[in-house]
Amino acid sequence: MATFGEIGTTDKGRKKLSYIIQRTYHAESEGIFEDMIAKQLVDDCIKYGVEPNGLGIDISADGGKMLSAIIRYWLNEKKNPKAADVYPISSMGKPTDRIVSNVDPRKCLDAYDRRVTEYWMMVREAALCEILCNVPRLDEDGQGLHPIVSQLCSRIYVIKSKKFVIETKDDYKERTGSDSPDNADSFVYMVEMARRHGLVFQSPDDRTRLFNRLKEEREKQKSREYSYATDSWGEEAA
Repeated sequence: MATFGEIGTTDKGRKKLSYIIQRTYHAESEGIFEDMIAKQLVDDCIKYGVEPNGLGIDISADGGKMLSAIIRYWLNEKKNPKAADVYPISSMGKPTDRIVSNVDPRKCLDAYDRRVTEYWMMVREAALCEILCNVPRLDEDGQGLHPIVSQLCSRIYVIKSKKFVIETKDDYKERTGSDSPDNADSFVYMVEMARRHGLVFQSPDDRTRLFNRLKEEREKQKSREYSYATDSWGEEAA
């Protein structure tokens, strides 16, 4: 699954991220799985104007094989000498030392418990800063929430020791009775790649309004603090 987006600048000079489309790939014939998916993905990247350095691939599980297949296809079949610039992304480990936003000036390692929490919560931060555009609210039939929105909003978090803690995928699947939130994961990685390409997390004109909102939410969360029953995160910190 891949999510495509584009960074643009408003007439007031603010950078925003606009959602374009989310694509799901399947191996429809005999052959090497990674090679078949790589071809579909790279062809879509070319279609939507994505250069290798604009593509991020999750390597947390066995994504390293997919990354290699993508680079091979882009280099050998599409003759792009920059194919190796595809960016490997891992949700494992500790948060980064980047600043959360101009509203929350903490470093991410002080605001989040582990890197996967940082990635997911930065989508929340982007929404608060009003820098996301064209995110589909309804599904294709217009009868329910789009999977991206549904999954983003259904994965819960708490605040523990003054840090945001997002629930594990095992807890998410057990609680919701659903599959892994792959649509949301793909969207989250699109936002992460936008961060790496200069997307700035700044609030709109009324900084005080968003700061107060964040402060009120933290006060509300104090009554909900708890620790999970297991230390096995699945997406654990290093």
